[in-house]
Amino acid sequence: MLEFANKINNNKMNKSDVFFTPFKGEKYEEGICGKKVLVIGASFYCNRTDCKYYNDCTDTKKKDSSQYDKQCPYNDGQPLSAEPSLAVEWDLRTYINFADSIKDFCGTSRDEIWQYVAFTNYVQYMLGANSNYRPTYKSDLTERDYRAFNETLISLKPDIVIIWGCVINSRLKEQNEYIVGKNRLEETDYYVCEIKLPQMNKKVTIINPYHPSINTYWTPNVEEFKEYLKIELNK
Repeated sequence: MLEFANKINNNKMNKSDVFFTPFKGEKYEEGICGKKVLVIGASFYCNRTDCKYYNDCTDTKKKDSSQYDKQCPYNDGQPLSAEPSLAVEWDLRTYINFADSIKDFCGTSRDEIWQYVAFTNYVQYMLGANSNYRPTYKSDLTERDYRAFNETLISLKPDIVIIWGCVINSRLKEQNEYIVGKNRLEETDYYVCEIKLPQMNKKVTIINPYHPSINTYWTPNVEEFKEYLKIELNK
């Protein structure tokens, strides 16, 4: 059964920056090899250009879909903020590729792997698309997304965060003020680093593979990602 992670309630903040409620698998606390793993994708997008809310909901200047959270007519009665929990049930190449890459670490099937992890996307609003695919651009990102990422870490307390792709990664690795031991990036071909948030009593390992939707990069490099993941899981 799918479970939603609780919305973060930080009394030091007037308002949570998290819009998309992270999916939290039933065995997330058990983890993979005893490690809690959070998976961060890039973005959710909508190609329903005929929707009366489309232009405002996906406005790249406004960058805020929260007004339409419970008004989307195309989301099968689910709020937009529930997208992470809906996404892990999609039979899409992105999720299939990723699940196949980590299923052996749990000794489980492709479909069951999501119960061992938490998942959300980095960008905290719906991106508009005129086709069935819409890449994420640097211009789509804001500091709100970064704050939401940190809130999610504080809430879910992962040991390892797997970040998909080469668009959202800079703010979370090289430009992250909470990074410790920055030399690890160079030692691991920029796959691995660690961060330590003031609100957390432990370091969090970040592993950054290519985005699993892009086979031309994902497929030739997936074994390298798996090797680094294996090292971190076995620590």
